[in-house]
Amino acid sequence: MIPRRLLGALLLVACGNGPAPFTTPDAGGVQDVVGPTDAGGDGAVGRCQAGADSDFDGLDNDAECMLGTDPQNADSDGDGLRDGQEARYPRACVASDRGAQRRPPERCTTRMDCREGEDCAGLRPTERDSDGDGVPDGMEDPNADGAIDNARGETDPRLFDTDGDGTGDGMSGLAICRRDGLVEPVRVPLPGGTMQTGLDPAWRMASRSIEGSMGSAILLDDPRNQVAALAVERRSTSMDVRAEATAAEAALTMALGATPVLVGQAITTHEMNPAVNSLFRVAGTSSPGLLRDRLADRLAGVTAAMGTPMYPSSTETYIELSTVLRRDQPRVLFLATVIPRAIADDPMRPAGILGDDLVNTTGLAEGTRTLDSRCERFTADREATADFIWEVDTSGSMSDDQERLGNTATRFFTGLDRAGVDFRVGVLEASATLLDLDRPGFQFINGADPGGARLLAWRVTISPFMMDRRDTLRPYAVMGGTEEPVAGGILAYETFRARAMMGSLDPDRRLRDGARPVVFFVTDEPGTNDDRAFARTPARWGADYPTRLRTIIDFYRRNEILTFGLIADARTDCATPNVNDLPKCVIQGNGGAFIPITTATDAEISAAMARIVEAVAGATSQFQLDRTPISSTLQVRMDGRMVPRSRHEGFDYDPAARSVVFYGNMFRPRRGSEVVVSYRVWAGSLG
Repeated sequence: MIPRRLLGALLLVACGNGPAPFTTPDAGGVQDVVGPTDAGGDGAVGRCQAGADSDFDGLDNDAECMLGTDPQNADSDGDGLRDGQEARYPRACVASDRGAQRRPPERCTTRMDCREGEDCAGLRPTERDSDGDGVPDGMEDPNADGAIDNARGETDPRLFDTDGDGTGDGMSGLAICRRDGLVEPVRVPLPGGTMQTGLDPAWRMASRSIEGSMGSAILLDDPRNQVAALAVERRSTSMDVRAEATAAEAALTMALGATPVLVGQAITTHEMNPAVNSLFRVAGTSSPGLLRDRLADRLAGVTAAMGTPMYPSSTETYIELSTVLRRDQPRVLFLATVIPRAIADDPMRPAGILGDDLVNTTGLAEGTRTLDSRCERFTADREATADFIWEVDTSGSMSDDQERLGNTATRFFTGLDRAGVDFRVGVLEASATLLDLDRPGFQFINGADPGGARLLAWRVTISPFMMDRRDTLRPYAVMGGTEEPVAGGILAYETFRARAMMGSLDPDRRLRDGARPVVFFVTDEPGTNDDRAFARTPARWGADYPTRLRTIIDFYRRNEILTFGLIADARTDCATPNVNDLPKCVIQGNGGAFIPITTATDAEISAAMARIVEAVAGATSQFQLDRTPISSTLQVRMDGRMVPRSRHEGFDYDPAARSVVFYGNMFRPRRGSEVVVSYRVWAGSLG
């Protein structure tokens, strides 16, 4: 309750410095109520009784009568704030000319604290929208503390245009950040488990919970978009995420006849749990629902066919599987999606995004977690930039593999261009002996070159590509062996860096400032040749293989070099020292993924390249988020326009880099563009 001697101050807070309505000053300077119905005996005096707070809003009844609020209604203007909160709300200097508004506004107690043309304004308990921006006061600053936290979607209820973008808060980019603008995920607990999933609202009526002999499962169906999915929780037998992933992937390949496409990408979840993501392809006619049910039987021991809706059959299908290990207890989680290849590869269809929102682990959380929200604002100030080094094994056994890579060159170029990445590609022989950039003269292939895809196809092969007589190129020659891609990547990086330190301005002799380096290994050899190259300098790399492996991974990670590859897989566990899998273990240890060279078809290499392009686009994006979003809740506004979620014309999310990527030209940010991103997060998560 507010003492009578403070009523004058409250009137100033609520009504500015002008006279308060329905009041007169008494001799002691305290204002008393003049109630026109006092003499009428109708209870008006009791209604405005001093010292009473009938509606428990923090204002005495007599104060409410002075302010013109209702003593019987805690929120007289219906804006979501109690009358007492509004009366006490901190005052700030608000300019009558919105273009002259200081941001953040200066705190004040009277108009004397402000500049000419400014008023010392608080909130008006009798007005639902004090600043006239179309948003109720309680929606702008729900906790009414006057500290405007844009990251929580708050705007200033005293200012028509909080962020100064020339648009009122009701229509600005921040509109997606308020409670009424956020997307609400569907929260579904795993039966009998310890986890929950925050699902895209599209799954609202399409989930089934089933207990199996090995674990509990949620089965998800979207026949319209032809996506079937599942989430499984069961006991971990090894407490090793790679071992659990390897076992689950083996079960997948045996039960469904799947072949690997892009394998082993490491993820750290928002709860700091380790995870592994892999993509597989199933050839042969089947349906997503049937394949998902067979996988659910292998992973959880459930029989689901009775409740599975009908899906059209397809001749090729992608299955994506993520394995998550809970470190705090022996539990392992599997998230999987099953989508026909033609639909998943179509950037104009939503199926791929719907599936990724499940398997990227952002919607998975401990069962006790609640939801919170975040809002982030960016000003676009640079392009996404990447410099690629392809380290190509040029031994005779590689001809057919190089040709398959050449077949993906057009998709590689168009994918990076659609994602707005300014990129170059340099193709080198995979050797670590001596790299001479001047003889015969190394040159990058520029992404903007109209013939760049053809040049890449020619450069990556050692024989004429597709029997094209014009193809007289091959990987840039490096002295020494040709089967050392991991060591060759380090040699190339250090050679380019040395030239830059020497002051070279030749763009073909250095990596560009600000460009993200990406090394792509191409070899069908095990890692023995690579390891011999590192073993020659034990003082730098280590006296034994386990030490060398750790040192190599640290080099790539420390220099922020992304690693991917088309490589041999000896199918050994990288936690167990084995020199045969050096390229694979370097890639995985550095957070990348690889294409198994011995089984990859043209279609699988093409699909994997598309995923690699997405990963590079994410890693080079300037729109990297502070927290891990529940990705199905992401919303983006650019320069006041809503941006659709789309890999054709719109935005998407990359979980490895925790970033927003813009695709196409219609919504691509330009320098100076304002980008606002809102999303839900799991409260208390660390990532």
